[in-house]
Amino acid sequence: MAPRTRRLVRTLIFFDFWLYADSLAGHLMVNINQGLLHRAFSAFIFRPSDAKLLLQQRASEKITFPDMWTNTCCSHPLDDFPIEKVEEEQLGVRVAASRKLEHELGIPKSQTPIGEFQYLTKIHYLAPSDGIWGEHEGMLETEICHASRSDIPI
Repeated sequence: MAPRTRRLVRTLIFFDFWLYADSLAGHLMVNINQGLLHRAFSAFIFRPSDAKLLLQQRASEKITFPDMWTNTCCSHPLDDFPIEKVEEEQLGVRVAASRKLEHELGIPKSQTPIGEFQYLTKIHYLAPSDGIWGEHEGMLETEICHASRSDIPI
């Protein structure tokens, strides 16, 4: 497994006890390792011609679950981008999904218009790590994950 030397200094969107959005500055992994609940998304892209799901193998450099096969794209809306904080109609997570699909898979934003994402559900996701699947032993990823799908000809 390749070393994960690149570090993210991003501000995630965290929640308080009552699930009101709150912002905490700091290193991504520091906040995740504290078990802080934060917003995330999972995007599922289907090919319209046959409804096959586009899967990806996560990069070796990813902080969590490197080299694992997963859904099309999953990541976090960032507090750094004001539009990604908008909760109405899941606008923030749809914008973040479009941004990350371009960043991770090279799918241009023009092919992932935010109006084409169909909101599926919101789940409380919890993924403990034994040190093999994440950067740190005892890491606990806990997030409110918005799942959405889109049919994109790729």
